[in-house]
Formats: sequence, structure tokens, C-alpha cells
Amino acid sequence: MSWADNIEMLQDIWQETGEKPAALANRPELRERWVLTQRVWSELSGSRNYTAGGLAEIPFSEFYLWAVAHEYTKAQMQSTWEDMHLFDKTWVGEHQKKASEEREAQLAKQKRTSSSPKLR
Repeated sequence: MSWADNIEMLQDIWQETGEKPAALANRPELRERWVLTQRVWSELSGSRNYTAGGLAEIPFSEFYLWAVAHEYTKAQMQSTWEDMHLFDKTWVGEHQKKASEEREAQLAKQKRTSSSPKLR
């Protein structure tokens, strides 16, 4: 079980049972600067676009609407967007890298099965 995909559920289990789930044992801790960034990113992640190439970054327009709704000043908007955009860009890059590795592994598997002699 990946901690990142189920963090809220795992934290609820920990809180309810008092026992720390094994998936949280090696969980990286975010520095204070990134806690808000991660929270904003989580809220806006569902508003990202998808293209023929896969995931796209969260659009600034979605962030802008979120920041206006939360009454951010121009300075808060700029600094939060810079951090959130960096966070998102890194996440998208890692996601694309993983997807590429999975495609390459699938192609290699297909080559192995198509080139192996058929048993009769």
C-alpha cells in the first residue's frame, strides 16, 4: 500500500486505533513551507487538464480562482503559486516518468512474447 494514495485513511486509522500503520512508518515529512503548498495542490489537483500526452499541470486560472475565493493578497498569490506550480510540475514529471517506464516494460514484455517460439 502506498502511503501517498491513502494518507487520510491511514491517518484516520492511526487516530482511531492508536497504532501507527506500517505504511506511515517511512513516510517523508513535509517541511513547514510545503504543508500549505501540498494542501492547495491537493484541493486543485482534480481541476487539472488531460491531453493526448497524459496529465497536464494545474492551470493558473484554477489557482487564481481558488486564491481569490480565499482572499489572498497579490503577494500571497504570487508566492503560493510559485511553490504550488513547482510542486505540481515535479509531481507531473515523476508521474510521466513512471508512465514511460511502465510503457517500456510493457513493450519489452510484448517483444519477448512475440519473439518466443510457439509450442505445439
